[in-house]
Amino acid sequence: MKKGSKNVTFIPVWALMLWVLSAFALSTASAETEPELKGEALHIALVETALKYDFFNQRCRGVSASQNEAKVNRLFIEKYNLTVNNFIKRFLTDDPRDTESAMKKSLYAEIYKLGGCQEARRKGLESELKKDFRRLYEQVESSPWFPIL
Repeated sequence: MKKGSKNVTFIPVWALMLWVLSAFALSTASAETEPELKGEALHIALVETALKYDFFNQRCRGVSASQNEAKVNRLFIEKYNLTVNNFIKRFLTDDPRDTESAMKKSLYAEIYKLGGCQEARRKGLESELKKDFRRLYEQVESSPWFPIL
């Protein structure tokens, strides 16, 4: 057996091992950046994201309708017979207006720090809110969790 032929068979094995380890490291890193939410935490994240996305649209696009909150409201009524406001009262705070006001102030401060609506949009805030809303909405649609009131 030639000495060189042995090394040829080991190169693909090492390459395969390196590829598997790097794929595992990447999947672990992506799992750390976006932890999978479940149950109550998932539903709270959806409500908060819907409100933030609507506030962004109100501030930067002049859209006065709360389309995303309405979409979540329809889902919650169909799935749990519970409105978004009642969900907020039960799982976040006693007064939904306080929660919404605090979220609006926080988002507006973030937009200001980014340099206004144009810069916030250019830096991806709108697309991030949209992507997060869609992802969370799909997860809640298929979630087996049910709020215990």
